[in-house]
Amino acid sequence: AKSIKIILNELLKQKGKVTLDYLKKLPNDEVVSELVKFNGVGVKTASCVLLFSLNRDVCPVDTHVHRTANRIGLVKTKSPEKTFELLNKNLPAGAAHSFHTNLIKLGRDICKSGRPLCTICPL
Repeated sequence: AKSIKIILNELLKQKGKVTLDYLKKLPNDEVVSELVKFNGVGVKTASCVLLFSLNRDVCPVDTHVHRTANRIGLVKTKSPEKTFELLNKNLPAGAAHSFHTNLIKLGRDICKSGRPLCTICPL
């Protein structure tokens, strides 16, 4: 919550109001570059802003998406950042939102970190 307050105050100071509207005209890579300048904002948070606030076709990669994408063989990566890069390069247009939400659900419910339930995995 502290980071959010700091970011909101910084936006107010820089833009005169609390808004992300200035990001709407920027390409995705520039939006990420702008957002990660804020303390506490990483690529995952920036990509969530792209997907959920700016309605961009971007798949954020959290621990569930990273782990599950590696386990089912979509990528072979060590870092969520590399998983983000590869998934977003290879996902079909328009698939990011559905893919993101479904892979999170699969990762939370079945492809769990400690004890994956491989025998009931639909994949």
